[in-house]
Amino acid sequence: MSVTGWTDSRVTPGDVGDQPYFDGRAECWVWGTWRRAWQGMVKRDAGSLMLACEAKGIDRNKYGSDLPAMAQMELQRKIWAVRWLYHHILHGGLCLRPPWSMVEHIGFDAQATNADDGGKLDNPPLKPCPPIPSEWPRPVEHPQCPKLAWRFYDLPTDGPAPASDGLARLKRGIKRAVAAAVGDPTIQGMNCKEFVKLIIRRNRSRG
Repeated sequence: MSVTGWTDSRVTPGDVGDQPYFDGRAECWVWGTWRRAWQGMVKRDAGSLMLACEAKGIDRNKYGSDLPAMAQMELQRKIWAVRWLYHHILHGGLCLRPPWSMVEHIGFDAQATNADDGGKLDNPPLKPCPPIPSEWPRPVEHPQCPKLAWRFYDLPTDGPAPASDGLARLKRGIKRAVAAAVGDPTIQGMNCKEFVKLIIRRNRSRG
């Protein structure tokens, strides 16, 4: 459904070498698409597209919890890109990415509309253009992409989370609580009901 010349080494699978690969999360920097793929994109907002993904059994956080957060702000800040990303995900779209970034994105400052913090998204110095493949990859998402995207784009667990994303917060709380239970004798002695109450209290204390 789309192609981009920008990527980040932290979302690039480790085995692609110097070859391009397909990702299920689209890109809004230095990108392109086709009329057939764009059709229907402007008729729905990001929130409804996100819910449509969930109706198909697609986790709204599959490619990072930043997407639900941006979907909530889309109409206020006119963040069209999140609508495109969920449109892409809903239709099982693929984005062709280079093995390393072929372009530099500047404009990381307080006036930026999409990236006011360059610390995370700044790329290393550009390398020579990768070779044109003699054989293009099959149009299938690289299996590492969702996990890499989730790690890179996921919001901090101790930071603000969307109000409608309580279930995701609860899931993260369960993971933290289970991990803590290994070395916490008070948790190990709790029954299921007491354990659930503790999880809820911890999540509330974290906001």
